[in-house]
Amino acid sequence: MKILWVFSTFAIGGPQRRAALIMERLADAEHVVAAVDDQWQAAPFIPAAVSWRRLALDLRKSSLVSPSNLGLIKRTLRDLAPDLLLTSNWGTIEWSIANRGAARVPHIHFEDGFGADESPTRQNPKRALARRLLLADRPVVVPSATLRDVALARWRLPAAGVHLIPNGVDVARYAGARRREGPGVVVGSLGALRAEKNYARLVRAVAAAGPDLRLVLYGEGDQRQAIARAAEEAGFKGLSLAGATAAPEEALKGFDIFALSSDTEQMPLSLMEAMAAGLPVAATDVGDIAAMVSPKNRGFITPAGDEAALSAAIRRLAGDPGLRAVVGEANRAKARAVFGLDRMTAAHLSLYRDVARKA
Repeated sequence: MKILWVFSTFAIGGPQRRAALIMERLADAEHVVAAVDDQWQAAPFIPAAVSWRRLALDLRKSSLVSPSNLGLIKRTLRDLAPDLLLTSNWGTIEWSIANRGAARVPHIHFEDGFGADESPTRQNPKRALARRLLLADRPVVVPSATLRDVALARWRLPAAGVHLIPNGVDVARYAGARRREGPGVVVGSLGALRAEKNYARLVRAVAAAGPDLRLVLYGEGDQRQAIARAAEEAGFKGLSLAGATAAPEEALKGFDIFALSSDTEQMPLSLMEAMAAGLPVAATDVGDIAAMVSPKNRGFITPAGDEAALSAAIRRLAGDPGLRAVVGEANRAKARAVFGLDRMTAAHLSLYRDVARKA
């Protein structure tokens, strides 16, 4: 089977890391990967045993439709002749426009969330209409109940075509994580440094939570300078911008508390990994986060936008090592029971094969 994966970017993020996990389970397939922006920071996550190659495309950036892009996409699909086309998020919507007619390639589209300009209750009307018109006749996969509700109620996609497949992680990879040793308390996070992650909020929350706390952020993105500036403005000396990592299990060993300060999320892989590593979590209540964590952890999931509440949750966890241990172990047990990799990959592979077979 030849599979063409199309991403707006292959920078490190949840969709890219999930794709790498699925490619590993489809190691007998030929994988061709396209990144519209030609960014490839997530490539090291693809295992060496996977047969894959990059597809270079000279696509123009457009708000929705570029005639030259559509022509190039149609030629690419014709010449490459993939058995399955997998597109990811709004930035690849032109592929849904081009992939029509008698020569249409079997196609599954993935939606994983929103940028800083959208939320479940604040949708761009033109994008919502475009999704309704362009995705109604092909399967759409979402990772969270929140996003499924958006797809049905806001985009008005047919229920039979929307597939909720929760994310999963290799729980065993994180099960043996050794807690850090040393003074102070380290709050940490893993994720792209993008506006919707709102790490400046986390910087301020940690700074206000206590003088002995440190904050370590793994990731890269266009908000790096803004985050550093937020620390300077808060007089916070404990920030470390550690860069991107292809070994999240090692990064998590250095944390005492995992934190998310996002304005929008769905079902973040980094949160599952932190839970599998036995970490307590302080986070904003967006997407499915409150439902993901263990019941013992739910008191530390705070209203979105309430910076003082997030700081208070971090302060409480930071001041009580015993509480951190209890909450962390409850999260580990929840991750082991619910977020296993086999369940996720089996659901994806079943859908892929079903769509390819029906064609």
